[in-house]
Amino acid sequence: MIVYLSGTITPKPEHNQWRGVFHNQLGTISGFTVLDPMRGKSVNDLDVKGYTSAIPFTLFVERDRADIAAADVMIVVFRKGLSRQSIGTWWECGWASDAHTPILLLTDDIDVFKHPFMEKYAALRVWFGVTGDEVREAYNEIIGAVRFLDKPHR
Repeated sequence: MIVYLSGTITPKPEHNQWRGVFHNQLGTISGFTVLDPMRGKSVNDLDVKGYTSAIPFTLFVERDRADIAAADVMIVVFRKGLSRQSIGTWWECGWASDAHTPILLLTDDIDVFKHPFMEKYAALRVWFGVTGDEVREAYNEIIGAVRFLDKPHR
């Protein structure tokens, strides 16, 4: 099972903690391949507008697009209150939909949760919650869905 992690990338560690949860639960514990657009990048290299690098952006975009095409499922996280909306994440949702890759949405943004495209194309929409228990429950629902979708490749 190949899992792609999609979501706004910012220099704030609290905006990227969810990636570690899914890496641990799905990669380390479940043995799935977890593809993360943050690989090869450091939060120290990020600015408020996204990623800055000596490597051309086009290489990252093409790598991420190929990752989504190879993925069996995509987890997308949209957090409310970020300083900017992630255009790249919306593109990734379109690529996943085009590839018929199931999209599992995790958000605390009601506009994203109720967006007609998400209602139609997200295989599962999960509300992020606020308290620690609610957040853990949301993570577990997404993790359970990934495990449910796991099927042997023949």
